[in-house]
Amino acid sequence: MEFTITPNAGFQFTISSFTFHLQRSGTGHTQIALRSSADAYATNLDAIKAVVDNATTQSFTFTFAQTPACNVAITYRLYGFAEAGTGTGGPGDGAGNDISVFGTVTSCGGNSITAGAITGAPFDVTCSSDDSGTIDFTSSGTFTAGNVYTAQLSNSSGSFASPLDIGTLTSTANSGSIPMTIPFGVVTGSGYLIRIVSSTPVVNSSSSSSFTVTLTGGPCTPKKPFITSIMLDGCNCPGAIEGRSEIVFANSGGISINTSNPANIDLDYTSNGAQELLLFFRDGSAITTALNTAAGCAGTFVDGRNITIPANAKLMFVSNAFCPSTYNTWSNYCGTGPIYVLYGQDGASSTTDGWMTGGNFSNSSASDFDLVVVGTDGVTYRTRYNYSAGNTTFGEGNYVVYNNDYAFQDTEYPTETTYRTPAIAGALNTCTIIVLPLDYKSFEIESKNKAAKLTWSTYSERNNDYFEVEMAELDGVDFVSKGKIQGNGTTSTENNYSFLVEDIKEGYYYFRLKQVDFNGDFSYSQIKSVTIAGNELAILKIKKNTNKIILNFNKNISQGSTISVFEITGKQIYSQEVNETSKEIEINENLKGMLLIKIFHPTKGIQTFRVLLGEM
Repeated sequence: MEFTITPNAGFQFTISSFTFHLQRSGTGHTQIALRSSADAYATNLDAIKAVVDNATTQSFTFTFAQTPACNVAITYRLYGFAEAGTGTGGPGDGAGNDISVFGTVTSCGGNSITAGAITGAPFDVTCSSDDSGTIDFTSSGTFTAGNVYTAQLSNSSGSFASPLDIGTLTSTANSGSIPMTIPFGVVTGSGYLIRIVSSTPVVNSSSSSSFTVTLTGGPCTPKKPFITSIMLDGCNCPGAIEGRSEIVFANSGGISINTSNPANIDLDYTSNGAQELLLFFRDGSAITTALNTAAGCAGTFVDGRNITIPANAKLMFVSNAFCPSTYNTWSNYCGTGPIYVLYGQDGASSTTDGWMTGGNFSNSSASDFDLVVVGTDGVTYRTRYNYSAGNTTFGEGNYVVYNNDYAFQDTEYPTETTYRTPAIAGALNTCTIIVLPLDYKSFEIESKNKAAKLTWSTYSERNNDYFEVEMAELDGVDFVSKGKIQGNGTTSTENNYSFLVEDIKEGYYYFRLKQVDFNGDFSYSQIKSVTIAGNELAILKIKKNTNKIILNFNKNISQGSTISVFEITGKQIYSQEVNETSKEIEINENLKGMLLIKIFHPTKGIQTFRVLLGEM
């Protein structure tokens, strides 16, 4: 059964569920599945339903989230299968409500967005390293100044019920390319999709073509939410009210958080007994608007209340009387969002905790914080932090910064009994710099003729003396220095770096960046891996004038390997575990164009070949 939903001109619809009333004969179909033209009917919308009764009309509800682009019609197909014979089945009671559609319709003012080509697919991630690429788009209609195009990632089956923001582009143009990062720990799957969402006006694009993400080293222990930095003594709000300008910056780690329940985030300040700063989540929409206005880039700051905050998201905790005008250069954050802001109750009493108007943090010479988060996975995650009088001079604008130390989390998981101490401490210069740890925009590595080329960029830097490139062999534990490159001190502009490590013997290696401040404080980047040429898992041979590709494995290392073949779009068309020393793959003769062949080995790494079919 097939039907189409077509929005009126200038409108778009969002589907939340369909309900069908159906009947079948005794030999008719016993299962049904729902699919749509959004992905060429490739994946099911919700689970397959069993049709167990053949005597009465039955109701079936398919729950899913789908928002096509403006003016875009979607065709849906309800498939009936697994019949016992040549039976019949179809709509049920004939009362006019055999198909019920639930959702919303919104005006989109003639604007539309179409997701285009993806570069970088298929993507490879680990439990500590991500992968990057771009997605092109085109749009129609007028987008106002400050508009932000955001690339969102579906789950592995193509659902956008809880999308993950993976890249942004501030632009009013009707075409562009959005840099994006597939985060570490994303599970393996071949049904991932990307959509583009604009901010002014809000429009959802069509979905991209499906592509594959491969996780090596999983399943991963979820990385706990962690505090990144704290404004211990905020630059005073009008009236010398310091408590309203104190800030805690954090990151959601490897989990998502539902903020409809304030109990899911517990931020305790334990100077004189536990003071719960986020006992309540208060409305801060007006302040969020003021933050975006001060930054000059819409969509950077997002009200974090009553939503599901995605994994690897930036967080900001403040009072619901926070005053953005206290600080300058909020524009430093443009391009680094979204930053999800949660507002605690201004003022504290014996019956309600909150943000003390007169000051919370620096009024004590030493103290500690507990951050306790309940993720959407139902697990409780805890991290602890402290500072002492030696960390700061306790003057206006003082702050501390903590390392994003995943190794620390692994050794402390899940109890977190040890307190983290500041990696950096200091004071703002006339409140003109908003504090965050050094913010990497990207970090990539590639092998080049017995060498490894590292490239990275930063959104902003503070007191950055230099970067030290460190390398480790297969175990990824014993890192050694391979050289240094000068940093850019304090800057709010984007900076790009590259470093070449030469004369490396064949093998599989890990790299990381050690960023060192002028005072000797340091922090580490995420860890990236690379296979240096010469450690080939297999040699590729092509039989000319045939459709056969032959892989001859080296030194019998095929045991435990997997061969996967992808179209250039990222769609997987072949996958096979390998146990022989030679494996012959037959490619469908109707396929043409560029293909990617990937060999995955659990300890030897990944090797990729590119093959152009039809012109061999």
